[in-house]
Amino acid sequence: MNNKTITILSYGTQGDVEPCIALALALMQAGFGVCLAADKEFESLIQERGIPSLYYELGLKDFFHSELGKAALSGKDDRQSRQALNARFQDAIRRMLDVCWEASQSSAGVIYSGELLPAGFIAEKLAIPSIITSAMPNLSPTRAFPLIGAPRIGLGGFGNRLTYCLYRLSWFNRNPAIAQWLRETVKYPIPSRFKNYLYRDGRPIPILYSYSEEILPTPKDWNCDTLASGYWFLEPMNHWQPSPSLERFLADGPAPIYVGFGSTVGIDPEKVTRIAIGALRQVGKRGVFVGGWGGVKPCDLPDSIYYMDYAPFAWLFPRMKAVVHHGGANTMAWGLMAGKPTIVCPFVTDQFFWSALVPKLGAGPAPLPLKDLTVNNLAQAINISINNDTMRRRAEAIGARLREEDGVGKAVRFIREKFGF
Repeated sequence: MNNKTITILSYGTQGDVEPCIALALALMQAGFGVCLAADKEFESLIQERGIPSLYYELGLKDFFHSELGKAALSGKDDRQSRQALNARFQDAIRRMLDVCWEASQSSAGVIYSGELLPAGFIAEKLAIPSIITSAMPNLSPTRAFPLIGAPRIGLGGFGNRLTYCLYRLSWFNRNPAIAQWLRETVKYPIPSRFKNYLYRDGRPIPILYSYSEEILPTPKDWNCDTLASGYWFLEPMNHWQPSPSLERFLADGPAPIYVGFGSTVGIDPEKVTRIAIGALRQVGKRGVFVGGWGGVKPCDLPDSIYYMDYAPFAWLFPRMKAVVHHGGANTMAWGLMAGKPTIVCPFVTDQFFWSALVPKLGAGPAPLPLKDLTVNNLAQAINISINNDTMRRRAEAIGARLREEDGVGKAVRFIREKFGF
């Protein structure tokens, strides 16, 4: 057994935090002590698994449901919105970083989200090793593809790498809350605007991605300190059981179509729900709708559609005919692992990146952006997904390969190697 404690600093929605919980459990099973810092919204999810933890309250869910949050997600970028957004987060960011600092004090190593790059200064100040983690390949410059969410500037592979360099110039050191926190709490001088947060003492910080090379092969120009380990699946607790009404619904007819958009907000859930109902009615199929943060609503649903607020994907997706979702990394992983044809309706950033890979893999039709979703195009995509035997077989083959992977085990071995224990 190893009594060294590793701190994991997580950030984001449930799809971002669940893989960190899976990693924490794997490290504990490997004999390490663990401290997981996360948003208080996920306290019950973490506590029921017995993971030592500290919590901050960033309030992402409340923010994304606010008018300001909806404006930010819709791409509106006026000065007033930027100022209001900045004011909204200054205090919350400071409190979040204080929790990250506290969680790291007795740590032998820190693993932190790519959205928490200032955490690198915590590891430097404490003189302990660190690893950056992300569910999407948004940190490592490559000629293979541009930075996720960046505008395409052309120039081929050179232009792709350039998008990462341009983004680096806008990183956290201009945020006043972070600058003040560095000075007052960490006692760290404000770094140069041109500091590369992916390096420490002239050496690259190891980067660990929680997705599978089966879905996105590793670019040839990544360094040896970067690894896509495979997905970190968080299995449901043994005590979770489906409701009797859900079991009856599934038993009373053919496998339904899953429809859910996870943590996506900023859309009109009533409109999306009506479109999904109309599409399923047009193709004559049953459906299971899962609410998440508000992507679909239980409004005027026919008997052929079952609605619920939550069900673990590990249990639900294998019982579906096909899955319709937003393309978040975690939902995408579970759908592909279940071997089901996938229809992606992306809304923001990485969802467009992942959704573009699905037809290349042969696991689903071309993506349908949520803003362009109609009854007819969703019905057509569902028809293709359930009636194309080649697509179904490819989805099943991908699922079989993903089920054979041990992504979290590979991640633990990488952590041992890079931390030297």
